[in-house]
Amino acid sequence: MENNVQIITIPVHTDIDPSTLLEIAMQLAAELEDQIESYGEGATVREEEISVEDGDELYGGEGE
Repeated sequence: MENNVQIITIPVHTDIDPSTLLEIAMQLAAELEDQIESYGEGATVREEEISVEDGDELYGGEGE
């Protein structure tokens, strides 16, 4: 069975360094996978698809 791709958008208002926020987002993604699996469902979050957008700058994601 093929999984659907679902995208979550969470706007965060902060002055934290974007690269630090990217690290936090990656940690949260791993926790999200665990939470989904606790419901008996499969989940995969690809680290290369996680990014932080700061104005015109993009941190992480497939472009990096």
